[in-house]
Amino acid sequence: MAAAAAPGQMTRRRIAVVGNAGLTASYVLSRSDDVTLFESEDRLGGHAHTHKVADATGQDLWVDSGFIVHNRKTYPLLTRLFAELGVAVQDSEMSMSVSCAGCGLEYAGQRGPGGLAAGLRKGRLRYARMLGEVLRFHRCARRLLASQNGPGAAAPALGQFLVTGGYSRYFTTHFALPVVAAVWSCPPQTALRYPARYLFAFLHQHGLLSVTGSPPWLTVTGGSRSYVERVGKELAAVRTGAQVLAVRRLDSGRRDLGRDAAIVESLTVAGGAGGHHPAG
Repeated sequence: MAAAAAPGQMTRRRIAVVGNAGLTASYVLSRSDDVTLFESEDRLGGHAHTHKVADATGQDLWVDSGFIVHNRKTYPLLTRLFAELGVAVQDSEMSMSVSCAGCGLEYAGQRGPGGLAAGLRKGRLRYARMLGEVLRFHRCARRLLASQNGPGAAAPALGQFLVTGGYSRYFTTHFALPVVAAVWSCPPQTALRYPARYLFAFLHQHGLLSVTGSPPWLTVTGGSRSYVERVGKELAAVRTGAQVLAVRRLDSGRRDLGRDAAIVESLTVAGGAGGHHPAG
């Protein structure tokens, strides 16, 4: 939402951005305009949430939930943002481990043969068969992506894909559903309704549709709060605890706006009085 000057004038616009999803857009717009970011939560960041915890020695640790890792291949624009803000990153890893309270199965994919072999103690033959299904799952997922290239191409839901492919219930419970839950933190039935093609595209882009080939992973030093705080300082103002209740369009033909004024909108906001932080 913006109020703009007449053509030919270089006046900076006043722009309101609603919600953490617009954090990067706010940063880009702030180069030429005065941006106020409205956020209903009492903090910025959304899923980029860093928690301070103490280890056994009492030393503070910064632990991320939600956004945790990235890589330069899949996230070139995020990498560029970090470089512009001077955000330090460090080597990390992304892996999936599974622990089933029902049958006691435990395994860890990133721990090499030892981590995978750990599942044999509880899973035995069923687990060994599941590992073979994982390889077939990777091949079939890549084949589906290659055969359906258009964004509107029909594709089954994950549950249908698994049934049609004849995958075992053991595989679904101990591999397919944990993969989706680890990425999107969703319950099993929601995971089974997820469009298979979009899931496979995400996994492929992150090097997760093969046993090897995953790109080097990085994490933000000090937690994702580091880049969130730096973006916030670039904005004219940040209003946390401010819930936007309504957005109203004003008459762009009003005399006080001028004939050539762009569309102007107003916000009705609840709260946020104590969350207004000027830049700097």
